[in-house]
Amino acid sequence: MSYIRIKHTTLFLALILWAAACSPSYLPDRVDTGSEFGFIPDGPDFVIAANPAYSEDGTAYLSTTVDLLVSSLIFRRSDDNGQAADVVITYTLLPQDAGDEAEPVNVIRKSEEFSFSPSSNSIIPGYQRERVDNRFAIDPGDYVLQVTVHDQTSNQQNTRVRNVSLPDSESNRIRVSDINIKGIPIDRDEDPYGVGTYNIPSSIDSLDFSFFVINPDDSGRFILNMRLIRFESDLRPAGGLSEINRSVSSLERRGINYGNAEIISEQIREFTGETGAIEINFNVPLPEIGNYRFEVFVTQDEDQGRADALRFVARDFGVRTSFFPEVVEPYELAAPLIYLMNNRRYRELMKKRDDPEELLRAVEYFWVSNLGSTEKARRVMALYYERVVNANRRFTTFKEGWKTDLGMIFILFGPPFYAERIGSSGIRWTYGYDSTDPTRVFLFRQTRIGSDRFPFNHFTLERQSFYHNVQYQRVQDWLSGHVLERQFPF
Repeated sequence: MSYIRIKHTTLFLALILWAAACSPSYLPDRVDTGSEFGFIPDGPDFVIAANPAYSEDGTAYLSTTVDLLVSSLIFRRSDDNGQAADVVITYTLLPQDAGDEAEPVNVIRKSEEFSFSPSSNSIIPGYQRERVDNRFAIDPGDYVLQVTVHDQTSNQQNTRVRNVSLPDSESNRIRVSDINIKGIPIDRDEDPYGVGTYNIPSSIDSLDFSFFVINPDDSGRFILNMRLIRFESDLRPAGGLSEINRSVSSLERRGINYGNAEIISEQIREFTGETGAIEINFNVPLPEIGNYRFEVFVTQDEDQGRADALRFVARDFGVRTSFFPEVVEPYELAAPLIYLMNNRRYRELMKKRDDPEELLRAVEYFWVSNLGSTEKARRVMALYYERVVNANRRFTTFKEGWKTDLGMIFILFGPPFYAERIGSSGIRWTYGYDSTDPTRVFLFRQTRIGSDRFPFNHFTLERQSFYHNVQYQRVQDWLSGHVLERQFPF
């Protein structure tokens, strides 16, 4: 497979063409953003991938992956004096039009029992994941898939829901199925796995996009256009609490600029005489951290563009750090220290990024030199990075959760005493019992309303000049270890 990369000399023209393609008539018919690896306070934490598949004779299947975070389970002593976590995974498939029925008929109802043990091969126990794959034969149609994971030790359970669509392979018009993303492990001996979330950790080697084009017998020749594009987006950590508030047109407040994109790879294929369910694969090396869209559109002629597409679907996703949402590698431990360092020291720390061992030593030195003892440093580090991971699970949008304004406040100050909705687009966090004290209150505004094409709850902090002292005092609490004894600096 060949890949076409846009050089700097042609990027300006590509961006002009892409900007023109952002008019409403050029938007995809469907944009899939995956099932989020969202934060669940209690119980099993997992994501699901569900995509259509077809056999050679046109029989439709639903291919599923459950990606389970093992650290969210409760372990018991096993018979061999080890540890084990017992779970039951239940799949329920319903027709999408069954919502008005009092007792809808299940298309599929299946439960499986599993027992997992902590893996000694995990980099850290909290990162261990287990993947469970299944395949269900079903009729073409539109469905709602419910997957429930029940932790039998804690008796807690959580459910994820995903809409799935299987086009009929005998359709009388060209159809394009949902796009499936598979992660190809760096160790090629391991099996690829379905990626069900928007956020993809960069600890894999490449991505494989697969989908089906349903072509009826009488449709004749058609052109399949595929491209991977990268959006301009805000990937920087949150700024200081007392900085000047950004304008509404700034990238920080917009989050993603869908009108500014770079073509990473593209391919055009012509089909003549091929009918039924045609499986298509498109493989690319894992791109760098950022926000992307893989789009597919079908035309009758090679000179036609997206505005003339017979079908146009897309799959949005973001590439994150290697072990997202956990923090494992030296860079993942060093980067969040921006909230505890001045700019000069942080720039010096980031110069060591290309030498992981030196960077790790610098991180350890930062904590121990400030806190005075290894034991106190260990306790403060554990609290800090626990909050970084929780911020990733709670607040990740188009960038890691620790980089967001909500994540920054959560890391520095912890969970608020009170969290309130203000109107239709605001959140107020209060630390303490006096909500009239402005130094204890943080107000966040939602700068863009979430939608199918912007699936993020993007909130920015209303910054104030008097927050300078608040932030300074809180940083000192962290660097002295006082954060272990008190919730707020005053």
